[in-house]
Amino acid sequence: MAKLINKVDRTVTLDDKTEIKIYVQRPNNNLVKLADRHKSKAWNQAIQDDVLTKKELAVLMDNRGIWDETKDKQEDEITQRIVKLEQELYTGGDGKSKPKVSEGRDIAVEIRRERMDLRDLIAERISLEENTAESLADNARFDFLVAHCTYYENGSRVYNSFEEYNQKSADEIAFSAASALGEILYN
Repeated sequence: MAKLINKVDRTVTLDDKTEIKIYVQRPNNNLVKLADRHKSKAWNQAIQDDVLTKKELAVLMDNRGIWDETKDKQEDEITQRIVKLEQELYTGGDGKSKPKVSEGRDIAVEIRRERMDLRDLIAERISLEENTAESLADNARFDFLVAHCTYYENGSRVYNSFEEYNQKSADEIAFSAASALGEILYN
C-alpha cells in the first residue's frame, strides 16, 4: 500500500538565481469541497460557452471518422494484450512460477511495444479531450487546490487567491507547486 503524502517541500530557483522555499500540503476536506464547487462553476461556464462535453466530442469524432468503433476495438485489444503480458511477466504463463530472466526481458520488451502502440493510437483522442468541459473543469479544480495549498516556509500563503495564482501560473513557483500537489494527490 502506498504511503500517504501530506506535505512536499520544494526549493525553487528563480531566473535571477534567488532560491525560494515553499511547501505544498494535502488539502483538507473543507478545501476539497470548495474546489469541487469551483470545478462545478467552471464546468457550467464551459457549457454556457458551448465547449463540448466528452460525450459530444465522442459523437463528433465518430461522425468525422477521427475515432470510431474500430479504434475502440483496437484500444481494447491492445489493453487486453498488455494485461495478459503483465500477468505472464509477474506470475508466469502457468500462474505458478515466474518466467526465466531472458523470457521476462522479452515479455517486458513486448509490453513496452504494446504500450507505445496504445499511446500512438489514443494520442489524437486524448489531445482533443483536453479541451472538453470536463477537462477544463478538472484543471480549474486542480488550480484552485494549488492556489490554496501552497505556502512559503514561514507558513504564509504564496497566493492570496485563485485569481492571483492564475495570473502567475506560468512562473517557476507555480509550476513547482503544481508538481508537488500532483505528487501528493496522485502519488
